[in-house]
Amino acid sequence: MSSFESRFTTWLRRKRSALDEACANAIREGLKGLGAMELNAANASVTNLYASDFGGGYGPGSDCDYSLKGVGPLYAGHWHGKRIHDSLSFLVPLRGVLSGQPLQIVDVGAGTGALLWAWVLIASFSREVGSPLPNHTWTSLDSSSEMLGQGERLWTSLCKVLPAARQVVTSRPPVCGDWRTPPALPRADMVIGSFLLSRRDLGDPARTAKDLEAFLNRVSASAFLTWTKDNKSAVLDHLKKLFSGWKDAQISDLFKSPLSGPLRACRSAVQEALARSGAICEPESLEKQIIWGGATTKAYLLWMMRSSA
Repeated sequence: MSSFESRFTTWLRRKRSALDEACANAIREGLKGLGAMELNAANASVTNLYASDFGGGYGPGSDCDYSLKGVGPLYAGHWHGKRIHDSLSFLVPLRGVLSGQPLQIVDVGAGTGALLWAWVLIASFSREVGSPLPNHTWTSLDSSSEMLGQGERLWTSLCKVLPAARQVVTSRPPVCGDWRTPPALPRADMVIGSFLLSRRDLGDPARTAKDLEAFLNRVSASAFLTWTKDNKSAVLDHLKKLFSGWKDAQISDLFKSPLSGPLRACRSAVQEALARSGAICEPESLEKQIIWGGATTKAYLLWMMRSSA
């Protein structure tokens, strides 16, 4: 572990409780005014994501309906912490690549903004220890306005507990749209996608790969970073074959994020909302599910740059 990683690990441990509270506050805000029927439907849809095939990921018929009211905050309770953990594992080793000039970054399939949180944590710590990183411009793209809305609440909440957040990154208004048929987007120096692919993308991996290539060309991306479950690796294998003008880049050692254990405040926020509305609540399941930590070691990583970049 490098000196940076050692000090960053200590810093993250000190921030863990505050980050949990920030996430919980955004969850409570997102769940205000929702009734039992809405919460039950959203809760059932988010719980589908735990359907297991070989220990995790999407099982048959287990997709989540991200358009449902309440899915955003409930997803944040269950998955935001996990996705921050995963994102740190990959972004910390890449901080050197991201430490040159300011970049235009598009976070595709951004969801609730866990990638943005992870990068802001890295950049805020770097600034605090006197090694500031460039102020990158960040645009979140997602097809679900429900998820983007929760991402905005989470961003506002993060900025309250981490005032440096707005100084280390320029967060542009999120863009609602499908990357397969995207609306107008700024040019992207780098495109990042965390668990970007959905179950429907597996039906025709070659076609999905071509759609991804077209998207990256449309935004003039110079670099592309994504990670996903192994069961979606066929899409990325096809994509590598299409990228004749790109080169593979390597991440040698993943960062071992110290964010682990229960997200107690987030768990309480979800339990309170479900109980208050009379929705179905399974405390034992929530205790096992609403935790830090993710599936980093099982992720399939693709990190590529244009040869001319």
